[in-house]
Amino acid sequence: MLAIPFDPSMKAAALCGKKTCTSRNEVYGNPGDTFPLDDCFFELQSVKRKSLGFVARCLYRAEGFESEEEFKNFWMKLHPKKRYDPGHTVYVHFFALFARVEPVDAMRRLREDAERRR
Repeated sequence: MLAIPFDPSMKAAALCGKKTCTSRNEVYGNPGDTFPLDDCFFELQSVKRKSLGFVARCLYRAEGFESEEEFKNFWMKLHPKKRYDPGHTVYVHFFALFARVEPVDAMRRLREDAERRR
């Protein structure tokens, strides 16, 4: 099971289905891997290498934003030293809701996964 950190606003966007991908500076997992957010589990569908400019122009809605500019501003807030460079390479992780579980079930599943990995 993966651990992918999300800003609280982006976590909320993923939980309501508005955000279906996340761009990162490194690969966090492979297709088929799952990660939890609150009482939901998401499954990675694919991971694509793209330029940040492509993400801003073509994937801003899938990233959970209303405009290219909103995406760029959020990126700059998260990466104040790097700023926004449209040529920068990122890894776009596309995901979909896999399961919604009760919190007790989620904790049980996390323990079972940890035991299986030992």
